Amino acid sequence: PDGKTCEDYPVIYELVKKSRKVDNIGKIKYMYCYRADSISKQQFRMSRMSYVLFTRDIMKDVVKEAPKLRKCAEALYIRSVVDTISDMEKCGQKDRYNSIYRRLKKLLLIMYGNICFNSYIPWKTKKKAYQIIYQRGIQ
Repeated sequence: PDGKTCEDYPVIYELVKKSRKVDNIGKIKYMYCYRADSISKQQFRMSRMSYVLFTRDIMKDVVKEAPKLRKCAEALYIRSVVDTISDMEKCGQKDRYNSIYRRLKKLLLIMYGNICFNSYIPWKTKKKAYQIIYQRGIQ
């Protein structure tokens, strides 16, 4: 979808979901092109929320279709929330997004136990989530 960030997530998810077999060959073969004018490299704006929405939808579908992979999908979703909040904190118009920030922070608080006990979430992401949960407002 044009104007969205992380648009590759739903596409790749659907491709994998419709595949009969997926193998891990132990090598990274995914080519990612970094563009200076990429939406993902710009300051936070509402179109960046697509990252959270895409990963939320993927998580909901995984819970329904492949519950054994729930923790993996949940880790992706939590990372998207943490990354989005971090982007909001870095932008020059923090107050403008305060209501969205509070909603995302509340979501992390609700998922606190999941964050603590999900081994698929890297320590760096957990640490940032804890910092967000325990800070007041947008710092």
